[in-house]
Amino acid sequence: MNDENLSINVKIYDSFLKKIVLEPIEELVKRMVASQMPVSFEAEALKAQAIIARTFIVRNMQSFGGYGCSKYKNADLCTDGHCGNILSVEVLKKEWGDNFKKNWEKINCAVMETEGNIITINNKPIYTKFHATCGGATENSENVEGNKTVYLRKVLCDYCKDSPRYRNSMEISLKEIEKRLNIKTLKPSSVKGPVMEGIIEDIERDEEGRIISVKIGGKKLKGTEVMKLLGLSSTRGSYHEEHFIVSCSDKEFLIISTVNAPISI
Repeated sequence: MNDENLSINVKIYDSFLKKIVLEPIEELVKRMVASQMPVSFEAEALKAQAIIARTFIVRNMQSFGGYGCSKYKNADLCTDGHCGNILSVEVLKKEWGDNFKKNWEKINCAVMETEGNIITINNKPIYTKFHATCGGATENSENVEGNKTVYLRKVLCDYCKDSPRYRNSMEISLKEIEKRLNIKTLKPSSVKGPVMEGIIEDIERDEEGRIISVKIGGKKLKGTEVMKLLGLSSTRGSYHEEHFIVSCSDKEFLIISTVNAPISI
């Protein structure tokens, strides 16, 4: 990018104002970095994120040959989450409180020190993908997005193991799983046994342990589908029942059911 391009404004559909507004590209980069990465991260990480955000913006800008926002006509990006997390300065002020000035200056330094820098291949902005922790290896793009991209190849990584985000879990009820995956599960029965029997089965994994496909409630799904629908951070995971509902129909029958049991993934 040259100095002339730096002065070009980005056309953003503001979901609060319900209209397209113009914003200088470097100001937008600041908001995106502040929205996408904890300000507590090291300065070099913030700089890398600034370059990623700027590359994403340029790739989408119609004035640079991009397709713009697919949801709002004539806009390059939008702020309703469709084009990524882009918080307003007002929201950041509320979130950071008394630390706003200090945090904003840290973000500003990272953006200004990388001003105008983007990542390209064959003189075109790349398709930027980023993560906090890769879990030991990145993934080939076709296994996640469905399309092969020459620069989004699997890379092994030993650095993430010390990350506080290397392992995480979430609790979700079986009822919520049914809703999100559009499946039906068996009701608890004293004859058929625990309801979790046959619910999650036929798990196929790759060599890194990521789920390629899995059958849930009799429905076969891709690991990436389950990740997106359940809001998981990765396809590399497992599950176990943590809570049980115990009910007695009479003195002779004790039914242990996981019908409403949260599942940790």
